[in-house]
Amino acid sequence: MKIFFPNRILYKKSKKIKLNENINSILNVMKKEIIHNANYVAISSVQIGILKRLFLIKNIFNKKYFLFKNPKIIWKSKKKIYSYEGCISIPNFYGYILRNKEILLETYCVNNYYHKFFFKNFYSCCIQHEVDHLNGKLINMV
Repeated sequence: MKIFFPNRILYKKSKKIKLNENINSILNVMKKEIIHNANYVAISSVQIGILKRLFLIKNIFNKKYFLFKNPKIIWKSKKKIYSYEGCISIPNFYGYILRNKEILLETYCVNNYYHKFFFKNFYSCCIQHEVDHLNGKLINMV
């Protein structure tokens, strides 16, 4: 079940996932949402009403999916860019948001392996958007 603005759950901070926690049912719902909506690039568990630090991103080039568990942005570039964004939780609402051009993200992936990833441009903005959801923040247009 998708959660829409102004639902108050969108403003609550998500809790960390235990590494041994079974998230298959959450993941299946998130995948189903992203597969059935071609315009969706990413979805956080918050957007289906589950306050866990978890999001899924679709690779726009090969349609594979990447799972991020307990993600944390540990570095942001000083350089900023404008990102044209929409939000699953606020249908038909789009606008420009000022985001960091590059980020370094630490996270756990599918098999609970710890990773650090460097992202820039489109994916940097997408990940910042999803981490905002996990922190109880909705998009703030410029």
